Amino acid sequence: MTDRSHRNFRSTGKIRPFATRLVLGALFVVVGVAVSAGTTWSAEPTAEALLDKYVEAMGGKAAMEKIQNRVTRGKLEMAAQGLEMTLTIYSARPNLNYTLIESDMTGKIEKGCDGEIVWENSVMMGAQVKEGKERADTRREATLDKWLHWRDFYPEVEYVGAETLNDRPVHKVVVTPEEGSPQTLYLDQDSNLAVRVDMVVENPMGTFPVVSYLSDYQEIDGILVPYTVEVEVMGQKRVIKTESVEHNVELPADRFALPAEIRALLEREADDATAGAESTNE
Repeated sequence: MTDRSHRNFRSTGKIRPFATRLVLGALFVVVGVAVSAGTTWSAEPTAEALLDKYVEAMGGKAAMEKIQNRVTRGKLEMAAQGLEMTLTIYSARPNLNYTLIESDMTGKIEKGCDGEIVWENSVMMGAQVKEGKERADTRREATLDKWLHWRDFYPEVEYVGAETLNDRPVHKVVVTPEEGSPQTLYLDQDSNLAVRVDMVVENPMGTFPVVSYLSDYQEIDGILVPYTVEVEVMGQKRVIKTESVEHNVELPADRFALPAEIRALLEREADDATAGAESTNE
């Protein structure tokens, strides 16, 4: 851990806003993963073959294409801080997302993607519009059935070997997008279940590794969902516990619309850009 990390997140039991943001960044990766029957490999597989088997394990193409939207409800627990936050995630095709996290200590934390604009809004951090790798990563992870179309998102995939994880043999596959951060998937050799995902969350405050452990898979409408995700970031552990998952529910027409604070921020940025251009032309 760097000196900068120590300065920004001390193990004092106090919550740091950006540490919560790192966990939220990982949510797009771990929510909505699903698995069914597995395959035993007798020879070293290719990354392509493993990812195709992973899609089959997640329920397969037919089951995945039936899902038009998803509502996930649960808790985000931060034991070191004695903090429990309610978590609600709305997802819909193609890559729409709205995430709401609330507690008495943090107030309301909102994150979203309307397909193009990636944003965050909270009392702690204010209104923000994401750019660069952070935007690219979020737009990709917000795709409802990303792994069904993994070839569209990851032009480079690599099998990097096998190892043992918690006494279980796993295959490791690294997937690299055209823009954004690579991820390493740990796929159980018996079930093809994703039991761990390594990624790097990049934002204006720095670059931080995040490790997520997925377990307690439950079948919802033919799709298996990990109901427990343990997230390790900067030496701290967060636990995401899903309580319910619903598919194809009726959502408000404005569920994924930009909040007023984000619209106001975009208007100010547009006005500043116009004023800057006019000043340059004078």
